[in-house]
Amino acid sequence: MNERAVWVWNVVGGLELAATLVALAVLIPFFISLSFPAWLPVGVGIATGESMLPTMQEESTLVVYVQTGDYEPGDIVVFDEYVNETRSEPGPITIHESVETRQTIHRVVWSDNSIVQTQGDNNEIPDEPITHDQVYGEVVFYVDL
Repeated sequence: MNERAVWVWNVVGGLELAATLVALAVLIPFFISLSFPAWLPVGVGIATGESMLPTMQEESTLVVYVQTGDYEPGDIVVFDEYVNETRSEPGPITIHESVETRQTIHRVVWSDNSIVQTQGDNNEIPDEPITHDQVYGEVVFYVDL
């Protein structure tokens, strides 16, 4: 084999290896999450967006989270965030209409026995307080894809 052919093979082989490693980094956790029993408190997801910059990149980030039930300031958690259209009534009551949820990943800034306050690292103000029931779990591993 001449020198040029070897170099081309090495570049192509290196690209194939890199593509294979990226595919494995995405697919293995995906298939592992499918094989987890429903009662096992572990989850895998893909995060996007800029609210956790610079900790997590704006592009896709693979996250692995576990349900712990004990969330402290500094922990990164996955939770259901309620997106509401609200209609205010005179007085202290607000009626929420067309409630939908989206999964969000932010850092805990305050927590007690039933309430968790979160905020994205790139956000200026904290999120609305959430209950422990809305939290899927604490992020224990993440890698930018």
